[in-house]
Amino acid sequence: MTDFYDLYERQMNQGERNVDTFWVNYVEGTDGGRHHRWYNIDDALNEAERLARLPNVMGKNVYLFEYIGKCRVEALPITWECPDV
Repeated sequence: MTDFYDLYERQMNQGERNVDTFWVNYVEGTDGGRHHRWYNIDDALNEAERLARLPNVMGKNVYLFEYIGKCRVEALPITWECPDV
């Protein structure tokens, strides 16, 4: 079973690429499942509507998330500096 961190690590090993804007759908109350990246807003909206019509999804919110950026930590471990107490 692959989780987010495995996918992230694999992407980082492939090197950085410019990432175009994309959208993903999320059904409320689920573990998120596999997310397809939609690079066209109309396709993403159509998929959200398709998901909302599924018998096991009806009555739940289907969210459409837009990629706006990313972050990462370059060096580990993270160090803290605290004033004398």
